[in-house]
Amino acid sequence: MDPTPYFIMGALSGITATLLIQAYARRKVARATAELTANVVDQDQQIVTHELRERIKVLEQIVTDRPVRLADQIERLR
Repeated sequence: MDPTPYFIMGALSGITATLLIQAYARRKVARATAELTANVVDQDQQIVTHELRERIKVLEQIVTDRPVRLADQIERLR
């Protein structure tokens, strides 16, 4: 009996298994990357929102504060 057909079938099976494993890994990595990206975007949005609220708070304080008191604070910072 000739071993060539068994060798060819074994090689094809190995190649198919390798390609399936790689496809599964790529899909898994893509999903994890998408989740990580979404988490990073959410964290960045929260940071930006917090910083903007702090800036708005400072601006409101500047606008509603008495001009003399504001001038005194500016002078103290110099």
